[in-house]
Amino acid sequence: MSGKIWMYSDQIDDWDVLFAQKAFITYREGCDYYDLTSKVMIRLAQEAGAVYKIGNRCVRIRRDVFEAYLREKYRKDLVDESKNRLSGCNDVHSGTREGKEKISKESGEEHRYI
Repeated sequence: MSGKIWMYSDQIDDWDVLFAQKAFITYREGCDYYDLTSKVMIRLAQEAGAVYKIGNRCVRIRRDVFEAYLREKYRKDLVDESKNRLSGCNDVHSGTREGKEKISKESGEEHRYI
């Protein structure tokens, strides 16, 4: 095996190895491997800019571009989720809200907790 795939050989099976050897995949192969519906696969591939059309009917997806897009999109989703989970934690300390003032940045309204 070439590259770094040998480092994960205990976690992958033969299908993963064969899939990793392909530079271009079809929509159907992508749907099967990534467990996506065809509409979602088409939308994500087009958003990633990984779609290559050959003639009128043949469409291939560049796998490395598509996977890089999925990793980046997943990373952004994780960051957004953690920000949403942690928002509002800085203005309340030790479980009490006494004497704290909170000013909303969007509306400019001031709220006092008693």
